[in-house]
Amino acid sequence: MTQPLHTENLLNRPLELPCGAIIKNRLMKSAMSDSLADGEGNPTQAQSRLYERWAEGGIGLSVVGEVQIDALFPENPGNLVLSEQSDIKELQALTSRAAINNAHIWLQLGHAGGLAYQPLSKPKGHQLFVLEISSVRGCLSKT
Repeated sequence: MTQPLHTENLLNRPLELPCGAIIKNRLMKSAMSDSLADGEGNPTQAQSRLYERWAEGGIGLSVVGEVQIDALFPENPGNLVLSEQSDIKELQALTSRAAINNAHIWLQLGHAGGLAYQPLSKPKGHQLFVLEISSVRGCLSKT
């Protein structure tokens, strides 16, 4: 006789990743372009509150989608942009609010290239880019 699968117990189990991160449960909000940034690439109160609500609800991991590495080629004007010009205090507010209840918040780096939002950029076919890890670390170390 087979045993019924108790999904509640499975979903509430912690998940240890090979990198050493431990997600408190198996509930994840996957990356999506939420388009809630301020048009300059900075988080807004509405965006911070949204991720805070997911954390309050018990999510283990939220992934912010389409965080741009080049403000000249956003996928849309509501994308977050991670650059030297980023509003560090607003990024800190977003990450602090999204990390309550032991939740994780991670980002998905993006570069829209040829699919960039036309009114803000002039993409020409496939855009090549080089992401310098040291510059991203420099932005993150300010948080």
